[in-house]
Amino acid sequence: MKKAMLILLLLANLFYIINFLFSFSSFSLINPFWLGSFVIGIVYSIIYLIMNRKQKDYHPYLSIAVLSACMGSIGLYVFYFYLSHMIA
Repeated sequence: MKKAMLILLLLANLFYIINFLFSFSSFSLINPFWLGSFVIGIVYSIIYLIMNRKQKDYHPYLSIAVLSACMGSIGLYVFYFYLSHMIA
């Protein structure tokens, strides 16, 4: 269940990044849902990293990927928010 949640968060972040770069659809990129999703992803991946580091077969790659994707998505969100408020 934990890995499934991390995979869903990673897919949501990748969808946001791809949509930002290629503008496939016309949904609002400055929706508070996205910011909440990014913060939840960061918190969940840090908790997953801390709680499961003592397991024998633990590989932190998925949680590190979610953490870096969330950080990148937050960067894109802030950049787009800044541009939309400075130009508009």
